[in-house]
Amino acid sequence: MSTENPELIDSTSTSIPHKKITLKDILISEVNVHVEQSTLYKEKIDSAKTSTKANYYVKKLKKNNMSLMSLLVALDNLDKSKEK
Repeated sequence: MSTENPELIDSTSTSIPHKKITLKDILISEVNVHVEQSTLYKEKIDSAKTSTKANYYVKKLKKNNMSLMSLLVALDNLDKSKEK
């Protein structure tokens, strides 16, 4: 059995304080990911050597942009709800 004083153990805790992650932070992070992905798809469309490949990335870009739009609407709704 340890003879250490429990009060000393608790007072010497090395936990690092951290910022609380909010829903808004998560939404902004997801928006950034989708924006980067849209840019990548646009570059691939512009550099595609065949129309089939370009059409493939156009479909992926549209799907990604729909997700991005949903995230932006959710972010806007979150901001509006906090204003009330």
